[in-house]
Amino acid sequence: MAKETNNNWINEHLRFALASVNNKAENQITKDYLKTLKEVDLSNQGITNLDGIEFAVNLVSINLSKNNIKDASVLRRLKRLTNLELCENKIEDISFLDELVRLNSIGLECNNISYMPNLKNLRNLNLINISNNKINDLSFISSLRSKNIKIIASEQCVLLNPISVHYGEDYTFKPHILWDEDNDVLCDNIQVTGKYNSIETDERPSILYSISKLLIKNICSDCIIKAEFYHEVPFLKSGILSGTLIQPIIVKLSNLSFDINKLKKEKLHGKIYGKLSLEDKNISDNFSYNFIKNRVVTIIDSSGKKISCLTNSNGEYTFSNVEEGRYTLLFPFVNDFEYKTPSLYVCNLTEGDIIEINSIISKN
Repeated sequence: MAKETNNNWINEHLRFALASVNNKAENQITKDYLKTLKEVDLSNQGITNLDGIEFAVNLVSINLSKNNIKDASVLRRLKRLTNLELCENKIEDISFLDELVRLNSIGLECNNISYMPNLKNLRNLNLINISNNKINDLSFISSLRSKNIKIIASEQCVLLNPISVHYGEDYTFKPHILWDEDNDVLCDNIQVTGKYNSIETDERPSILYSISKLLIKNICSDCIIKAEFYHEVPFLKSGILSGTLIQPIIVKLSNLSFDINKLKKEKLHGKIYGKLSLEDKNISDNFSYNFIKNRVVTIIDSSGKKISCLTNSNGEYTFSNVEEGRYTLLFPFVNDFEYKTPSLYVCNLTEGDIIEINSIISKN
């Protein structure tokens, strides 16, 4: 047998780990030696790269738990595998699993998995553990051919992409969680942080009960929605899905007036302007200058359309080229301060009108 002189076929650290767990010298870890292995436990060995493991073509069981593996796709070459343990790694893509048709047990808990691929080729699969990942869609279950499979998918932490709303807008949160293609999973124990007017649900008066839709009204700051979900099936294709869904909301501010180009045939002649003032003799001019600058003032027309602008360094705001009609003007909510004058005004603007509305706040 010719002696191997090129060691580039295997990752150096993987070679060291294989030698350690099998009581071999590193130079004994050859391609031919790997072919003799049927089972191997490489857990907690600090492995980051699996290059070279593909030569262990006769492996039926491999434990790679508690390492730092991100890419495990090379395992697709190990066609005889029946048991695969990859928990506590950094794996994101598990599309290679569908090629390992003999698998009957898969451990993938505590990784970075957010998507489950179709596993229809794994007819012998009895158990898959994907707990502690980022998964909110288990619709792959519908494609599984084994009816006695058990799916453990508890303690998911799903961070959704942030959505943007304009200041003062409403947002309807519709959590999309699937057990399989035909079964939605409802949320409960919903919490919303941030500034908003009120919360409404579609089915019950409390956000502690299972719901499929949540309406957050008049959002005035960045918010975070946190919702829990739970679903358990005790019979065929049994298992459990549970976890937390997190939806960030980002508020966008606008200095734009009404879009004249969209209203070319309409006359826009009105103007609403004014000033927000801070009344407190004990507050310095510098504090007052910084405090009243960039505060959000909003007007709402009779159809519910909202537009906002920011105050300047003197607390002044202006809405120009405003169409005639009835408007509600909202001054900003300010923590630890109260309005000496109303913070909400309703006015009727006729063509050519110029309306001045001022407001004064002071320290509680």
